[in-house]
Amino acid sequence: MQLLGTIMGLKPMVMGITLLAWGNCVDNVFAMLGLAKAGEFRVAITGIYAGPMFNVLFGNGCILLMSAVLNHGQTPFIMSPAAFVLLGVMEVVLVGTLLYTKLCAWHMTKTLGLILCIAYPVTLAAGFIVEHLMGADG
Repeated sequence: MQLLGTIMGLKPMVMGITLLAWGNCVDNVFAMLGLAKAGEFRVAITGIYAGPMFNVLFGNGCILLMSAVLNHGQTPFIMSPAAFVLLGVMEVVLVGTLLYTKLCAWHMTKTLGLILCIAYPVTLAAGFIVEHLMGADG
């Protein structure tokens, strides 16, 4: 992956929020499509939110805990401004999805699907813009 990024002239941050993220989610997309086609919509929607949330919270939590333990309470992990923006926007999308579905009597609607489909490229563009602006300053 790093070699591909070097060949394409992409920064590691860009590789992480595009190619690595897409490759990590391809299997989930096909699994969720199969569940939806089988009529298991609730299981598919639960998997869409629960799987990535577990990865982010438990996976990152364990890595940061191990890093802090190995470095005597200090962690060398510093989040880039672009990653901070991406994480913040995705938290807003998650809370917005929760509130919207609650207002719609816990039903997922086509409007929500459209909003979420638009939110991804907008969020990605925001991350790229922040990375570009901060990269020019630093």
